[in-house]
Amino acid sequence: MTTPRLDTIRHPITDDAYIADCRTRLDRDGALVLPGFAAVDTIDQIIAQSAPHESDAFYAETTHNVYLTPSDPTLASDHSFNRQIESSKGPIADDASFRSFLFGVLGIDEVHRYADATPFTA
Repeated sequence: MTTPRLDTIRHPITDDAYIADCRTRLDRDGALVLPGFAAVDTIDQIIAQSAPHESDAFYAETTHNVYLTPSDPTLASDHSFNRQIESSKGPIADDASFRSFLFGVLGIDEVHRYADATPFTA
């Protein structure tokens, strides 16, 4: 199996200016899209490498709008801002450089594993 490829030329996740720009876009738009960040074969590899650790994932099911914000009672119930969707996820990721990128974009200094008080720090 080859090493997963991320386009760190187009998306330099260790560059402070790029991280700041991503944070600005996230704050402005409510979402951050990184087109072409991972090649299709990379996504396939990540899935294959993660499968044996599926039992270690933290699973969560939530209901929210696409902006991940509270509903707005001043808008119609069928307005896209108030439309609720269900999502589920089971994260496992543990890549140090990507974690540092997330710290910078999200403006946080540490994250904690579920059921583990020891934080990952920036």
